[in-house]
Amino acid sequence: MLMSLDPRDVVEQTDRMLDYLELDPFALEKYFIGFITRCIDHWAQLSIETISRLFLIIIDRIERGDPLETDKWKYMAHFTSQLRTDYPHVVGSAMDERVQWWHMYFDWPQFTGTVNDLVVYKAVCALQLFDLEQGHPVYNVLSGELTDNQATFVNSIQTSTD
Repeated sequence: MLMSLDPRDVVEQTDRMLDYLELDPFALEKYFIGFITRCIDHWAQLSIETISRLFLIIIDRIERGDPLETDKWKYMAHFTSQLRTDYPHVVGSAMDERVQWWHMYFDWPQFTGTVNDLVVYKAVCALQLFDLEQGHPVYNVLSGELTDNQATFVNSIQTSTD
């Protein structure tokens, strides 16, 4: 079983791990975060097909998992912003049928309360996925007071999409 990605075989190892995760996006739960992080670190080595598979697994985890799990939203924000820059058709294809009902993940009240990591990651996702009207609370979240880690994350996403 794959526990970490060997830089020499990153593509083959990633494909094998994805075979497991496509069957069950919660398989290998304790290795998921490390796996996705390593994929992000080796982004340039991965094919668009592999990146698309990863993106769909993250979406699947959001749709079928705990809505308050922070990490999946962090990776969704990262993948969405990177894909919008490199492969916008992947985001469009994956989200085309979902856009109508994905608004439930981004209702206004959650962006008007306490700002935590989950709210920041979801705000970045909302900004990437939807044409939000000026004045939507997402803009206040992202331009408001953030922790150093949150600000670094938001700036890295904005830098990758500029």
